[in-house]
Amino acid sequence: MYNVTMETEGHNIEFISAQFVAKFDSEDKIRRRLNEIEDKFSEHYGAPQTIPLPDDFTPDAPRIILTSKNNHSQIVFSQMSVGLNVNFDNEYINNYGKTKEYINDRIATIEELLKSISIDTFMFCGLSYNFRIKHGENTPKDFVAGYIKYNAVHEKEELFDASWQRSMVYDHEFFVNERMDVQRSYEGQNTQLPDLLKLSNKNMDGDGVVVSIDINNRFSYMADGEKRKTEDLKSAATFIYSLMEQKIQKWSGNSND
Repeated sequence: MYNVTMETEGHNIEFISAQFVAKFDSEDKIRRRLNEIEDKFSEHYGAPQTIPLPDDFTPDAPRIILTSKNNHSQIVFSQMSVGLNVNFDNEYINNYGKTKEYINDRIATIEELLKSISIDTFMFCGLSYNFRIKHGENTPKDFVAGYIKYNAVHEKEELFDASWQRSMVYDHEFFVNERMDVQRSYEGQNTQLPDLLKLSNKNMDGDGVVVSIDINNRFSYMADGEKRKTEDLKSAATFIYSLMEQKIQKWSGNSND
């Protein structure tokens, strides 16, 4: 198995956020496991928020949400999934090792919890990372345009936005999805474009290049329909991390590829 100790501090990426999700057969009574869920995550998470939805409502809808005591992450349970959403700041922004340690610690607890409430199998799981790339002296749009080898057709044509993406399959088991975008922020907004009704009051206050990588083993589940044992959730995440590390090394410029 590919394994690597990766140092990103001082290189050209900054971590923004990450997500981990595991999908399992619908568990209609997940809301009745509230006390067990709260107890299992009580070290790092506050009292859970419950969403009062009937059991026969769409199983993808969130039923239980836990927010970490420092507000850096949430764990969300629906009837057929558990998701971990993490936002990075301070020492995590440039320290891949810390982000991985944080997420792996929560994945281990998620596995323990699922086993304790008799969710013994899962269909697939996935991990995604979002990070900024330093674009040097280039503008973000020119950085992306250079990557995709874009050339203007007309002399008056000026590139405003650019993006790149691809989806691949690794070893007939994993989807590996990569996307690069120009990200712009406007005063008081997180959108790519300002509110046209308030355009005069909205100045662009920053832009950058953002890469998103998503790796999951949904392809193999689609191919054979075979479920995995919940006790193997950590090991599945470990292998996905090994693939993720190769991709992040490439984007950080800390790779021989």
